[in-house]
Amino acid sequence: MPKLTLQILLSSLSRDVRRSLDKVVYENGRKLIKQNQFTWDEVQQLLARVSHITVTGKQIDCMDGIACCRSIEVLYLYDNNITVIEGLENLPNLRHLFLQNNKIREISGLQRSSNLRKLYLDGNSISVVQGLENLTDLEELHMGRQNLPSGECLRFAPDCFRACANTLVVVNFSDCGLREVGAAMSQLRRLEVADLARGALASLEDVGCFLQGACSLQRVDLRGNPVTREFKYREFAILSGQTIVELDGKEVAHQERQFLQSLDRNKQQRRAADERKQSLRRLEDSQTQPHTHPPPGPPRFKNFSAYAEQQLRQTQRAGPTPRVLRAPSSASNSDPPPLNGRFDSHRPQQQQQQQQQQQQQQQQQQQQ
Repeated sequence: MPKLTLQILLSSLSRDVRRSLDKVVYENGRKLIKQNQFTWDEVQQLLARVSHITVTGKQIDCMDGIACCRSIEVLYLYDNNITVIEGLENLPNLRHLFLQNNKIREISGLQRSSNLRKLYLDGNSISVVQGLENLTDLEELHMGRQNLPSGECLRFAPDCFRACANTLVVVNFSDCGLREVGAAMSQLRRLEVADLARGALASLEDVGCFLQGACSLQRVDLRGNPVTREFKYREFAILSGQTIVELDGKEVAHQERQFLQSLDRNKQQRRAADERKQSLRRLEDSQTQPHTHPPPGPPRFKNFSAYAEQQLRQTQRAGPTPRVLRAPSSASNSDPPPLNGRFDSHRPQQQQQQQQQQQQQQQQQQQQ
C-alpha cells in the first residue's frame, strides 16, 4: 500500500503553490525541474510553510511523511486506509484534522496536539472514546457511523472528556449504538450541539442526567433511540434541558416551554399538598390510637370498705392463706393482733368473733 510520500504531498498542494515550484515532474521518487532547478531542501522549506494539505482517496495507510509540514494547520486525510494516527508530534500548529472513512481502531498519537480544535473520525472502527487527555482546546468531535461488529457499541472511557469539558461545543456520535451517555457527557458544560441519533439509548433517567448536566445545550438529536418511544418523552426532555431550542429536528417554542413549566409547577404543588395531608392524617391516627401502658395496679376505691370486701371475696375463692408466725409483742392481750397485710380485712373471721365476745363480757361486768 502507498505511503504518504513527498511526491503525494506535492501533488496535493494548491495550484498557487504548485506554480511556485515551476512544474515539478517526478521520476522514481526523484524530482526533475524544467527551468528553475529547485533542490530537495528548497522543496522541503516550501512544504514547511504550507498550512493546508489535502490527500484524499489515495489509499495511503501510513502518515509518516507528514512530519515535514511543520506549519500545517488543516490536514485532510479522509477516504484512505490509515490504521494508526501517527506522525503528528512535530505539528504544533495543527488545528483541524480530517480522518473520516479510514480503518482506525483506536484514538492515539494526539499527545502533542494540544492546539487541535476539530477532530473528524467518522466512518472508522473505533469502539472506545479515549486518547483525548491532552486536547485542552478541542471544540468539535465527530465520530459517527463507526464500523463495529454486530452487538458491539461505542463506549466512553472513564473521564475521557476531562481535558475538554470546558471547551467542547459540538459532538456527533450518531449510528454508533450508544447505550449510556449520562455519566460521561453530563460534564460537558459548554456543549451546544449533540447528535446522538440512531443509537440504543433506552433510559429516561440516563438521558435526563445528560440534559441537566450539559447546561448550555441548544440542539440535540435523539431520533431512532428507544427512549423516544417512552411516555411523554418530549415533555421530559424539554423540562430537563432548560436551554434546548431544537429537539429531534423540531423547534422548541417559548410558549411550549412555558406551558410545560407551568404544568410541572402545578404538579409539584399538588404533590406537596398531598404529602402534607398524608402527614397530618398519620399524625391524627397516632393520636387516636390507644397508648400502650404498663399493666394497671389495684383499682382505687373511694372508701375502704368496698376494697376490703373485694379483697375478702378474692381470698375466700382462693382458699385459706397460710398464717405467718410473728414474734410476741409487748402489747396487751386485749389489743388486736398485728395486721398481716395492708388492710384489716386480712384477719381471720374467728378473731373478729372473739373480740366481739370479749366486748360483750366487759359490758355485762360494768352493768353489774
